[in-house]
Amino acid sequence: MLNAPMNYMPLHVRGGYILPTQEPGRSTVFTRSLPLGMIVALDDSEEATGDIFWDDGDSIDTYENGDYYQAEFQAYKGQLDCIIQYDGHRGVDGLEWGTARIFGVSTSVSTVTINGAKHYDYAYNSQTKELLIENMKANINTNLNVNWS
Repeated sequence: MLNAPMNYMPLHVRGGYILPTQEPGRSTVFTRSLPLGMIVALDDSEEATGDIFWDDGDSIDTYENGDYYQAEFQAYKGQLDCIIQYDGHRGVDGLEWGTARIFGVSTSVSTVTINGAKHYDYAYNSQTKELLIENMKANINTNLNVNWS
């Protein structure tokens, strides 16, 4: 049995997977305007994959009509990429990547870059092996490349 406070929800993620996240809001409409994030659970080889599919949440046949956004995540040895596979849903325009929580980073981190530019809003916890990158402010409509060393 896992002891956790009533206002806390433990989340178990298998190593090797990447989950997209989004901060909650007071309504679905408002929430869909908030920055996206990701939880990256590296495996023993320090690799992980995942994907995101986004449509309006209401319409039928969004895939068939091309009204969706889809991207794939890949993490490996100090690098995280988000590669857009299809960008046909205008509902994601203006959305940004906000936070990445990368678990299983085995060595200390002294440098982070986002799409080639140095980024300073990060913290590495050597006890939990978590790299927390905040305020990425990277547009979801462009491929994302994060590097750490």
